[in-house]
Amino acid sequence: MKRWILAFAIVLASATAALAAPLPTLTSLRQIHPLDNGEGDKGYPVNFEATVTYVRQYEQVLFVQDDDLAIFVLIRADANPVVAGDRVRITGKTAGSFNPIVLPTEIDVLRHGDLPMPVPATYTQL
Repeated sequence: MKRWILAFAIVLASATAALAAPLPTLTSLRQIHPLDNGEGDKGYPVNFEATVTYVRQYEQVLFVQDDDLAIFVLIRADANPVVAGDRVRITGKTAGSFNPIVLPTEIDVLRHGDLPMPVPATYTQL
C-alpha cells in the first residue's frame, strides 16, 4: 500500500510540474498560424513583427501580415493609432476565436513602408 501512495505522489508531482511549465513565446506568424482554437485559448505569449494591412480602430479591428500569412489582432479602441503599411512589433498573447487571434498588450510602430503585394486570384481559386 505504501508503494502505491509513493507512486501516486510521484505521478502527481510530475503532472503538477508539467502544468506549471511556462508556454514558449511565439515569435512569428508561422508559429502562431498552425494553432487550433484549443491551443490558441492557452494564451501563448507572442512577440512578432508584421505589416499592417487593414485597420479600423473604432471597431477594434486590425489585420497584420508577414510573408504569406496574416492574422487578426483585437485592438483596444484607445490603442496607439496605426495605418496600413506600418511595420509593427506586437507583444501579447493568443486567444481562440474562429481561428486563433492575438490580444496585444503593446503595438509598437517600427517604420512606415509599403503594403505587401497582392496575389492575383480568380473567383474559382478563391
